[in-house]
Amino acid sequence: HIDLVINQGDGKALITDHKTNRQPKQQQWWADQLQPLAYAWAVRKLYPSFHTVRFRIGYVFLSQDVEWLTTPQDDQWFTERFKRLWGDLNQNQRQGNW
Repeated sequence: HIDLVINQGDGKALITDHKTNRQPKQQQWWADQLQPLAYAWAVRKLYPSFHTVRFRIGYVFLSQDVEWLTTPQDDQWFTERFKRLWGDLNQNQRQGNW
């Protein structure tokens, strides 16, 4: 589930996901993961008035944040990756590779 979505006004949203990791990851690592891509995609679908969506990973125990701007191109990339993943899962299930 999405921890927090803040309406920052003027069509801007900030998604925050809290992590308890003690070893923080860099922004680019997070930007390539499916979870933030899925959350940003979902916020854009649920709230089409948000034209700007920022994503923040908040490290609870480290008092540290990683933040970046997501784009509609990220939505396309997420959709393509998800379709490939879904296809792979279906193929493995048909072949009995569980």
